[in-house]
Amino acid sequence: MSTRVTVHDIAARANVNVNQVVNVMLKQPGVDRKIRDRVLVAMRELDFSLIPNYSDTEQQTLGIIASDNVNGEYMGAVLDGITKAARAARIGIRVGVQSASVSENLPLFLSDPQIFGILLVSPSDYKETLNLCLHYHLPVSTFSYQDDVDLSKVLLLQTNNHQSIVNAVDYLVELNHRRIGFITGYLTHNDAQERFEGYQAGLARHRIPYDDSLVYDGDFMRDSGYEGGIALLQQNPPPTAIIASSDMMAIGTIQAGRSLGLKAGKDFSVIGFDDVPLASQMNPSLSTMAQPYQAMATAAIEGLQKLANGEKLDCYQLRFEANFIVRESTTAAP
Repeated sequence: MSTRVTVHDIAARANVNVNQVVNVMLKQPGVDRKIRDRVLVAMRELDFSLIPNYSDTEQQTLGIIASDNVNGEYMGAVLDGITKAARAARIGIRVGVQSASVSENLPLFLSDPQIFGILLVSPSDYKETLNLCLHYHLPVSTFSYQDDVDLSKVLLLQTNNHQSIVNAVDYLVELNHRRIGFITGYLTHNDAQERFEGYQAGLARHRIPYDDSLVYDGDFMRDSGYEGGIALLQQNPPPTAIIASSDMMAIGTIQAGRSLGLKAGKDFSVIGFDDVPLASQMNPSLSTMAQPYQAMATAAIEGLQKLANGEKLDCYQLRFEANFIVRESTTAAP
């Protein structure tokens, strides 16, 4: 199978959206049977499977734990990077979907002898999930964490959140924006806190006074981006640009502007974070900080394999540079 096949390719072949593909991959309940069948047929036609047919690596499977309410667009971007990394490493992937009650559905998943390590992707409860993984003596890696979590035994792989948002502010200032709004993610998540601090640092770097009225508390999801966009764009004067801590919130902000008769990329600018599949497909296309999920997953696999073999790592916290992709949603200040 070609390593270029992505979740978006499967969605296009099946004539469904990325959320539906991810829900089928995660074996979520409630997916229409006809949609599930179309997705499975598309996966077969594209020779796509989460478990490769490598006889020499039958015991090498990466376990991925994701919340049952994680956004499908975001999970699609993450899975694209992980599957490419896994195929390059000639290992399989198994995804465990986590309900609100961690202890109900994960023990059986973690008992699988083929799983050599766990990668956490937005689990419902970081602390309880981590403790459960460690109880089963599995090495753990994660792309993010909450402030109350002990990371001493965890391989942490993160984008340079702080500097990425500083770079976004730099770019907007070059376009003569001075009144720049910001929509946070959950501030109990370290990624969201670092991005918010990057926004504050970016303003200070250009001697732009911090204005609390230009900050809206979001939750990474589209609806909070819409609500935040409405709240910010109805100010007098409104911000000429808005940075959101996730693409889904940025997409919600663009929709908020549209409902107010404003067009992103013309009347105001929007920058997101992640580079989910929808970011490049929507109109206007979304300028964003693309997280290098394949490189992060590759490092996770390599580190987890070493830990599973009883080796120690030189470093348990790794940073990766985001790629700033400029698209149609940003323009010079009006």
